[in-house]
Amino acid sequence: MSSAEPPPGVQWGGPATGEPESPPLDDAPPPKPSAWPILGWILAALVAYFVVAIIAVALTGEDTSSDALLVRLILGGIAATLVGFVVVPAIALRHRQIHPPSWQRPRMGDLGWAALVLVASYATLLIYTVIVETIGADNLLPESTIEDDDFRQSVLITAITGLLVIGVAPFAEEFIFRRFILGGLRAAWGAVPALLVSAALFSVLHADLGSMIPFAVIGLIFGYAYLRTGSLTAPTIAHLVFNIIGFTVTTAGQGIG
Repeated sequence: MSSAEPPPGVQWGGPATGEPESPPLDDAPPPKPSAWPILGWILAALVAYFVVAIIAVALTGEDTSSDALLVRLILGGIAATLVGFVVVPAIALRHRQIHPPSWQRPRMGDLGWAALVLVASYATLLIYTVIVETIGADNLLPESTIEDDDFRQSVLITAITGLLVIGVAPFAEEFIFRRFILGGLRAAWGAVPALLVSAALFSVLHADLGSMIPFAVIGLIFGYAYLRTGSLTAPTIAHLVFNIIGFTVTTAGQGIG
């Protein structure tokens, strides 16, 4: 037998003839996806939102008439929110082929979580307000964007404002901040970092510093409910009721027209 030939029943570089090869390790954990594509889409969504909003402001300038305010509400409010917070994230999720939990039919558990989130959110605002007033930092008190008298110029303007605050914002904001940002980044970074990023961006949306601080905590509360329930249903219900209460109290207290 030549020394270059393997012994009977043996193949160089492989198992002995007749013995099955070792099966692949199918249970090995898949590598974590990169967060960069999702971060790019998040930036695209925010840019789309602000571009549409800026166009609305550019079209109306400093005009405070009812027609100008309607343009800002419909184009800079409703259209900007739908494009930036729904359309672009939906395209991103489809393009990346990721499917974070979305809405489901409300269950008793969802209603219970929604109630807890609502109570915790108001408790956060109350505690924050008491602390700010105690230390005398009144400039850090939260300000509502719909307390401006312009939003009560007419019944139509108030109705459009209500449509934005109640009919659009709760659903669009939960879609982008909880499903898209939190759900999209969770696979790459894990739950805690994704939760912190989504809550931070949610707070930035509320513009003034006095609102950003408590709404960062509220964003954490909403995001935690999303992770625990595996659905947008509970945080969306809480968000909807929160906005209904805020809009109703503001409108009832200041009137229309």
